[in-house]
This record gives sequence, C-alpha cells and structure tokens, in this order.
Amino acid sequence: MAKVLRENTTLKELFLLGNELRFFGTATIAKALASTKTLTSLDLSYNNVGFFGAKALSRALKKNASLVYLSLHDNPLGSQGAGEIAKALRKNSSLKYLGMGADPESIFYFGIGSRGARYIANALMVNDTLTTLSLGWNSIGSRGALAISKALKHNNTLSTLRMVVESRHPCGSVIQYLCFAG
Repeated sequence: MAKVLRENTTLKELFLLGNELRFFGTATIAKALASTKTLTSLDLSYNNVGFFGAKALSRALKKNASLVYLSLHDNPLGSQGAGEIAKALRKNSSLKYLGMGADPESIFYFGIGSRGARYIANALMVNDTLTTLSLGWNSIGSRGALAISKALKHNNTLSTLRMVVESRHPCGSVIQYLCFAG
C-alpha cells in the first residue's frame, strides 16, 4: 500500500476505516503520506492508531503539503497522541479538516482529555489553515474548553468546531468557557 501511495499520481482519497492498522500499518501509511503529492483525504478512523501511530502521522504531516482532510475518529490517541498531532498542526499548511472525535461506546474509547485539548489549543494559536476541528466525546473538561476558547480568539481561520459535551461534565460550565472565556 505504501509503495502504491508513493508512486500513484491519481489517488486523491483513501478511506481505511476499521482495518486494525495499529502502529505498524499507520507508520507505513505515514511514510507514504510524507512524500505523496496527490492524496487530499485520508480517513484512518477505528484503526487503533494510538500514540506511536499519531507520532508517525505527525512526522508525515510536517512534510505533506497536499492533505486537506484527516479523520482519526475513534482511535486511542490519548493526550500524548493529541500532542503529536498538535505538533504537526503547527507546521502543516494544507490541512483544513481534522477529526479526532471519540465514541464512549467504542472499544477504542480513549479521549484526549484536558491536556490533549490544551495541546491542540496551543497549535490553533499559530495554525492558519485548519477550518474544521471535530473533538466530540474527548473528556476535555472545563480546562480543555477554556484553552480552546482562548485559542479561538487568536485563530481567524477555524470556522467549525464540533464538540459534544460529555454528560459527566456540567454542561453549563463547558459551554460557559467556550462562550465567555476572557
């Protein structure tokens, strides 16, 4: 697959949902992603990507200039995996959509938490290409929501933010941070 991605000049979209790629499969795709110039959409949702997979993708995204859509929904990224993706967001100049939502009913449920949300928020302060960010069901809590709301004051390109407030957090406090943080 990696060889095909590197050599193919027509493939624009690759959707590999639920293929249990884990680290090794993700690293293989990431290696090809670093050099492809045609791939614009990559969906690796439900692949048990994890921290090391996120790290491999981060390295690739720093080099890639064609990818505009990346979905990593329902992967056990954790806060450190989110931190790796955030590093890429600081350097990447093509990505417009990033999906990192988690499903609490999924066997892969492993939200990015407050710390992961703060990593993403710090990246949003300098990223000027991302227009859509999906972070639903990630247990970001009020600290994560506050960090993202502060980042939105400095980010003029993000136009869509998708977040689902977890029932275990008081809805009012998270929304309050998003709407009124100052």
